[in-house]
Order: sequence, then C-alpha cells, then structure tokens
Amino acid sequence: MIDRLRHLRPCSSPSVRRAATLVELVVVIGILAILLAVAIPVLRFDSEDRKLREGARELTAFIERAKARAVEIGRPAGIWIERQAATTVGAKQGVRVFLCETPPTFSGSTESSRVVVANPSNVPGMPAGFLFFNDAEFSSGITPTTISLDRQIILSRVPPGGLFRIRFDHRAPDYWVERVEDNSGSLQLMIVSFVSVPDFIRAADPAFAVSNGLNPLANGMPFTVLFPPRRVTGRSIEFPRDVVIDLSVSGMTASGFHFAPTTVPDPRPVLIIFSPRGNIDAVTFSTVLTPGQPPEMVTIPPIGHVFLMMGRGSKLVTPAGGGPFSDNVRDASTIWVAINHLSGKVTTAENVDITTSNVPPPPSPPPGWPLVVARELARTSVRMGGR
Repeated sequence: MIDRLRHLRPCSSPSVRRAATLVELVVVIGILAILLAVAIPVLRFDSEDRKLREGARELTAFIERAKARAVEIGRPAGIWIERQAATTVGAKQGVRVFLCETPPTFSGSTESSRVVVANPSNVPGMPAGFLFFNDAEFSSGITPTTISLDRQIILSRVPPGGLFRIRFDHRAPDYWVERVEDNSGSLQLMIVSFVSVPDFIRAADPAFAVSNGLNPLANGMPFTVLFPPRRVTGRSIEFPRDVVIDLSVSGMTASGFHFAPTTVPDPRPVLIIFSPRGNIDAVTFSTVLTPGQPPEMVTIPPIGHVFLMMGRGSKLVTPAGGGPFSDNVRDASTIWVAINHLSGKVTTAENVDITTSNVPPPPSPPPGWPLVVARELARTSVRMGGR
C-alpha cells in the first residue's frame, strides 16, 4: 500500500496560477499610461471649469447679500469690485469684491443750516461754485475761526480731492462737489459739474438728453449731501486662482459701456449699488469721456442689464488674433453673471463663443458684434443649474 502511494503524483492545486511575464506587465503599464495621458487633461480642464462655476456662485450669493444689506439699513448698498493693479492687464481684472454701503445723508447740523453758492456777482473775485455754510465763511473766508460745523462734518467724511453729491432745497438735480486739494488744509468745497449723464449715454437713451445748468444762488438754501458709498471692511470674497471678473468685457447693456477703459489703465473700482427696493440704483466706473484725456469716474443710473463675466486672468494677457476683446469671450466655459437693472434679479449663463457657433452675424455687423450677441444670449438664456 505504501509503495502504491509513493508512485502517485501530487495533483496540481487549482489555486496555483502562472505568473505574468515581463511582456505582459509592459503592455499593461503602457495601456495605463495612455489612459492617464488622456484623462489628466480632461480632469484638469474640468477642475478649471469647476472653479469658474464656483466663482460665479460666490459672486451671485454676494450680490444677494448686498441687496439684503440695502433692505436692512434702508439705504443704498452694493458691491465694490477691486481691480488687481494699475497696469494694462491688472486694471481689467476684478480679483476681490467688497460689500459697500451709502452713509446716511447729511442736511446740516441744525434745522436752520443753509448753504450759499458763490458766483462773481455776490462774492467779487471768488470763482463760481464755491460753497459757504455761514455768514462768517461767506464774508471773511474760511479760517480756523470762521469754519462752520457743517463744513467740518463734510470734511471729516470726504478726503482731499474727493467728490460727493449735493441737492439744493432737498430736491434734484444733483451736483458734484469736490473737496479742492491745496496746501492750506483743503478746506474749500466747489461745485464742479451737474451730475450729468455722459454724452455717450445721452445718445443711447433720449430720456437723458436734458440739459440742466447751475443757476447762481444769491441766498442760502437748504441742502442734502449724498456721500459716496464706502467699502465695508471685513466683508469680501476672493476668487480661486486665475478666476477673475473680466472687466474688459463686463459692462452695462448689450451694446457696450465696458468697465475697463481700453486706452489708459485705471485702478479705481467698479461699484454696483442697489436701492432698498432691490433694483440697481447707480453704477460707478471709470471711462474716457474725452478722447485723448485720462479716464474719469462716472456715476450714472442704469439704462440696461449689468453683465459681469467670470473668466480667466491668464486669457487677458495676449488676446489671440489681436482682437478688441480678451480670449474669455471666445471661451465657451466662461460664465456671465447678468443683473436685471429694474428688478435686481441675478442670473448666470454659460458664454457662447459666437465665432465658432452657428449664430449668423447680423447684416452689416458693427464692431464688437460678437460681444453684443454674447451678452444678449446671456440675458435671455435659462439660469444655470448647479454642477
């Protein structure tokens, strides 16, 4: 019996398998490398697109927060878009957004407070437009002993060279007043202009084609000072890396009004202010009013939707083809944040690259028509879902 067992061969175990050969391992590794080479760029682009969508969601939520703040304080409040830098590219990038609000109006320290606007007929030798708040200022000039409390309060809230608005008899129209910057304490306040709508907007909307001049005021009048919005510290958002508000293509109405001057870089912010009713109250931005002159800050009532493009800062450096707009307009993954100027409703929509889509150009297309069509499509499109 033992001899028989010795002659039996052991059965091969079903669990024992042949090891992979070197050739098979090399083939598997090669296939994995090919799959990774295809998948990594897709994952990277998806991650970049996700950053844009996240930035658009943060901006939308922050705008809603600003509207709620206006209701809470009963005064206009909004968003303050800070530019990256005072460079050609940096001035086109909105990289941080703050909450801002309008301080309470000021109508004088007493019920009898009045203001007089100087003109050559009532103050000989005095340039027209200087403001005086009491008889001592008016007759003896502004000195530490004659300066009025009303002036001191205004000077405490407006820096030298700063601007604010004033209404006489508590009624429109508004006038811009500048704190004149000089070497004697910058105590003078001077009307610089009627708060007019720039000519390019008057041409676009006949409702603003009015001319209101400043009538010389010989007697004191009640007044209301409207201070400019101030930034609220500690309440801001910053976007993910390379995600910016492309101010070179952001603006008001579908046809234009860009927030970044195309000639001279301007580091001053863009302000979108909402009334307590929820609609857009005013928009402040820099623009070139006179060809050849530096940009000026304008505060105007909205005449159409406000469009903010969430794009990539890297695409603002060298636009392909040398066109007038950044490459963000030609990127179908960028996102428009559109604000209805009448209701304040905020919608988001993916950008449509007109140059590669099947949207036909209009007859005799004007310069910049791809941006016009892209904004109009963003205004009329369905709100994006969460992704």
